[in-house]
Amino acid sequence: MAYLERRAAWERGAVLGASEAAHGNVDETIRLVSEGIGREACTPGFRGCPFINAAAEYADADHPVRKVVDEHRAWFRSMLQKLTASIGIDDPTVAEELMMLRDGAMVSGYLGNAEKVSAALLSASRAVIAAPRTDA
Repeated sequence: MAYLERRAAWERGAVLGASEAAHGNVDETIRLVSEGIGREACTPGFRGCPFINAAAEYADADHPVRKVVDEHRAWFRSMLQKLTASIGIDDPTVAEELMMLRDGAMVSGYLGNAEKVSAALLSASRAVIAAPRTDA
């Protein structure tokens, strides 16, 4: 749990740092986060997202490890919702889709190189953000 909490703090700092560096520009924030995820996921010795791995190891949703995982993922999803809301997208589904892309990029790191993973994540994220929406 301590490792996951430290990792969550590190990821939050990286995402918030990207947002600050982008000066509120959502596309630039997404680009910086995509680059960071690509670098991280393609680092030698990377064994996958620690939060996804921990969730697989601790299937019981009430386990304390899962609570740390769920809290961090909720924070990340909330950050994505705030980013997209800042450009007029109030659909929480968009944040869910971006979260899924992030998860896929973490897995792709095993199979690709940082530039390709970053570029694919950025391209897919831009497509999700630009996709037309209908009221359901």
